[in-house]
Amino acid sequence: MNSILPRHTSLASVRTLALAICTSVILAACGGGGDKTTSSSSSSSSSSSSSSSSSGSSSGGAVTYTLGGTIVGPLSGAGLVIKDSVSGAHATVAASSTTFTLAPAVAKGASYAVSVTTQPTAPSEVCSVTAGGTGVANANVTNIVVTCAVSHFTVGGTIAGYTGSGLVLTDSISGHTAAPASAAGSFTLAGTSNSGTTYNVTVTTQPTAPAQFCTVTGGVGNVTTAPITSIGVACKNVGKYVFVASPNDNTNGSVAAFTIAPLTGVLTPATNSPYAEVGGDLAPTGLAVDPSGAFLYVANSGSEDVSTYAIGAGGVLTVDVAGSPFPTGTDGTNQPFSLAIDPTGAAAPYLYVGSNDTTSVIEAFSITAGALTPVTGVLATSTYPAGDIPYGIAVDSTNGFVYSANVFAPSITGFSIAAGTGQLTALGGNPFGALAAPYAVTAYPTAQFIYVTDTLAFPATAAGTVNEYSYDNTGALTLVQSKAVGKGPESIAIDPAGKFLYVTNSQDGTVSGFTVDPTTGNLTAIAGSPFPSSAATVDTPTAAAVDPSSQYLYVANGDAGTISAFTINATTGVLTAITGSPFPCVIGGEGPQAIVIE
Repeated sequence: MNSILPRHTSLASVRTLALAICTSVILAACGGGGDKTTSSSSSSSSSSSSSSSSSGSSSGGAVTYTLGGTIVGPLSGAGLVIKDSVSGAHATVAASSTTFTLAPAVAKGASYAVSVTTQPTAPSEVCSVTAGGTGVANANVTNIVVTCAVSHFTVGGTIAGYTGSGLVLTDSISGHTAAPASAAGSFTLAGTSNSGTTYNVTVTTQPTAPAQFCTVTGGVGNVTTAPITSIGVACKNVGKYVFVASPNDNTNGSVAAFTIAPLTGVLTPATNSPYAEVGGDLAPTGLAVDPSGAFLYVANSGSEDVSTYAIGAGGVLTVDVAGSPFPTGTDGTNQPFSLAIDPTGAAAPYLYVGSNDTTSVIEAFSITAGALTPVTGVLATSTYPAGDIPYGIAVDSTNGFVYSANVFAPSITGFSIAAGTGQLTALGGNPFGALAAPYAVTAYPTAQFIYVTDTLAFPATAAGTVNEYSYDNTGALTLVQSKAVGKGPESIAIDPAGKFLYVTNSQDGTVSGFTVDPTTGNLTAIAGSPFPSSAATVDTPTAAAVDPSSQYLYVANGDAGTISAFTINATTGVLTAITGSPFPCVIGGEGPQAIVIE
């Protein structure tokens, strides 16, 4: 083989050349020169950064760590916010979450202080950091513990008119109850209810001594973020007694008394009821109860006077207390038919009597412990001309007006009541109404409306009407609307709450029912109206009254000699006959003309 080296090359030169060739080969195998050396260095740095991310991260060399942990409770509400007050890192945590992580991450070595800044709602909860909330971030933090518990609140409200004892209110959802003390103005159910739950509070035991009927408003709702204090409970006394006057019963007429069963409305005759008119009393036609509940006033159309009966325990009546009866006019020329009381007299209540005198009048009396005294001291000057036979009379004690329905005039006459004396002054514009035969008049309890029945003919031969009138502060009447009712409408009864109005239709044996708009006074017929007064073919319902609790309607049936009793649906006003109705109320003659409730 021929040599490639120059002939005279020394051994040292050969060694030097070999080393240079070897070095060149090695460099080529490793990637070459400077640029590739830089790339290799970069790759090595990236690998190092990736390795460190398992415990933190860096950007441009800075290492950061996340803050987070677990939620126990569980978390049911939405809107929970957890925040580090040092770095501002925070998280809004969804309902049902069991873990959380704040963002952004914090620097390595940074202190942190984590707390709850916004509590969850729907349901309301209280959350707090219970472990691991502070420290220094030298690794990802995962041991912060947030504990949540659903908030719980009391449920209660206000009570108005509670004078009895034994009232019990119950939430049917939680089972919690309250038994407020007599005369309490508020209540709170025992125990608390969780936020997000519902409540349904009702009266489960009505008060007694005296018997009352309490109703709940706003009793259904949701517990949210605060105690419930908006439930309203209103209590009214249940009527104790029903009284009816029958002018043609027995010889001189009679007055019957009944007790009312508070829970059912069933009537039970008082001891010795019915009571025959005694002495010179004759033909009881109108009734009124003293505001104290101690006396019953009876207009005797046949003997031209007003009797005062004392009302005893169980509704027992004592006829003609001392000084009774009290004359209403000259013998032979006066027939008192209707009575109405203004309970707000400054010195004493006032009694107004509608009489068929020679000119038909309203007579005014002050009341003192059942005794009647003409308001001027003299009957002749306590007598005020009305229209022909004021069969109906009504008092608006709030605004100080008296109105009479004059059946044969036919008209409505109005008077203002003088404060402190009870004397009357005829209204300008008298008489009012373009009516055919106005029979009864009733004032709305909470606004300036009166309602008048019109038989359209007397005696009735066709369906009649009930007519609404409004009035201003002068008392002047303006017709608002007329609604058709049955034949021969006589009495009107409005429940004390002003929700419902009922008319007795004497010639077709029915009761027409209406709801009342409290703002306009407008009437809307109740579904199912008119309602039969009883199963009798003809019972001639002549008068009606609603008990003070608005639970029961009682109807006097003139020809049948009975009282029909109904429960009133508190929502719809629909009437349902009470078990045992109708109840007999006469000794042995014709039936009642008037009815009142104490």
